[in-house]
Amino acid sequence: MIAAEPCKRSNGSYRAFFETKEAAEAFAADPANTAYHGDLAHHCRLCGHWHLSRPEWLVLEWMRDMRHSEWN
Repeated sequence: MIAAEPCKRSNGSYRAFFETKEAAEAFAADPANTAYHGDLAHHCRLCGHWHLSRPEWLVLEWMRDMRHSEWN
């Protein structure tokens, strides 16, 4: 399910968001979007869109989620 609006950055601007993983990956691979090279597409559990994030950010998010999961 996709929320009414995508996630925002701390400054209030919208994060780059996409309807599909393929669209996010194509955007990240575009030579004109150098700020997103190396970023990974991930499905946001908050807004339902796809975002691009640095791999190290996703590992930290995963570790936070695991710490609060039922598996512990």
